Amino acid sequence: MLSVSKISCLCGGRWIGDVFMCHRFILGVIAVFLIGCINQPSKLLEDDQAWKNRLGSSFTRQVDRKVELGMAALEVVPGLAVAIYTPDGIYTQGYGVSNIETAEPVSTDTAFYIASSTKPLTALAMSFLNQRGEINLDATLSDFAPGADFPKAVNPNQVTLRHLLSQSSGLVNHPIQIRSAFTGKSSPEILWELLSQTKQK
Repeated sequence: MLSVSKISCLCGGRWIGDVFMCHRFILGVIAVFLIGCINQPSKLLEDDQAWKNRLGSSFTRQVDRKVELGMAALEVVPGLAVAIYTPDGIYTQGYGVSNIETAEPVSTDTAFYIASSTKPLTALAMSFLNQRGEINLDATLSDFAPGADFPKAVNPNQVTLRHLLSQSSGLVNHPIQIRSAFTGKSSPEILWELLSQTKQK
């Protein structure tokens, strides 16, 4: 049986129950857990209640209690969703509200804006692909995307995927950033065209 009581830590110079309730930890946990929630609605699970039963009501109650205590201690997280994958089953649950004005509750289907949390997750996925030999992190932009219209000043023959993933390329592309991070109005085709606006910082 799984237990959440083993997660203990000091936060802000004091103990807060059994769970590390610091802001960074909660945001990191949210980012990791949300990957399983976004575009993975609970209806895709054959029987969500059956999974919860396999995990055990004691475990799910502990998770619920710890998350609620953490949210109360922080007072800055109006809502979050959790997905816990274990050999014994999957537990998904929404907590709090997704909109403080309308008080719409968070569900396991609520999509969250996770911003730069995608960077380490993308780097990790690319590292796995590199380790399996499916990509080469030392390939240049020209090698990886030969048809892209990068400006010559960007040096696409010298900048590698490893540079991009470690944020050491010295490149910036504000139009892609705005569309991807703020407006949500993007498509692979639009982003491909916007590669021509990549610049040196």
